[in-house]
Formats: sequence, C-alpha cells, structure tokens
Amino acid sequence: MLAASSLYLSINPEGNPTLVCEDVSKLSNQVLETLESTTEIHEFSEKSHDLTILLDTNSRFQLGPRVVNLLGDPSRTLVIDHHEENPDIQTIAQYTLIKTNASSTCEIVFELFEELNVELDTVTANLLLTGILFDSRRFLLLW
Repeated sequence: MLAASSLYLSINPEGNPTLVCEDVSKLSNQVLETLESTTEIHEFSEKSHDLTILLDTNSRFQLGPRVVNLLGDPSRTLVIDHHEENPDIQTIAQYTLIKTNASSTCEIVFELFEELNVELDTVTANLLLTGILFDSRRFLLLW
C-alpha cells in the first residue's frame, strides 16, 4: 500500500492519497517502525475519492465493513492482486491488474515501478522486498 502510494505520488505529485487499512497487523507495524515510515494509515475514510485502489484482494468478503464502504463505483476502482480472480470482480472494479503467476502483489507493484521508469527510494524498495519475502514464504513458494 505504501509502495503503491509512492508510485502514485511519483506520477501525480499534486495527488493526495489516503491509505486505509482497517486492521494493520502487529508484524506490519513492526516493519513500518523499523523502516521509519511516517506515512499515516487510516482505519477508514469518509472522504470522497476519485479512485480506489484495492491491493492484494479482489473480494469484498476479505474487507472489513469500514473498508468495503469505499467500493462504491466500479468505474473508479482498480484491483491489483496476485490471487485467482473472483468471479464477481466486475461488481467491484472495472479495472484490474491480476497476475496469478506473481508471488505477491508487491512483485506486481515493483513491476509497475519498472514499467513506468519510476525510481524506487530505499524505504519503498525495502517495503516491497519485505512483502515479497513474506508472501513467498522466503521464496519457498516459487512457481
């Protein structure tokens, strides 16, 4: 989420992303503290958003009630995920970037940085690497 926000701001420096996660895990908080990330993550958002990007899930059922409320208009929603596509994905998002052969959503976000020629800062690179290591069980789940 932080890396996707960094990519968004690289493309749109005037943008104002709001990062929302209803329940940040203890492990995630430790990573954020270790990497000294100062980005604020909200439990919910009551603002109106031009675009919602849903990361690492493509199902409403995996979202908490405060987050699922952000999914109003599929034409203003993008899903980036590495899991099998949900058959009801069109009710969530008109735009999807789903790569089931990727080890993690972080791998997909990293590829976006490369494809768009956006340079990674050290914190973002470490966040992406941490996500890839975690999701791939330290590269034990290779396809």
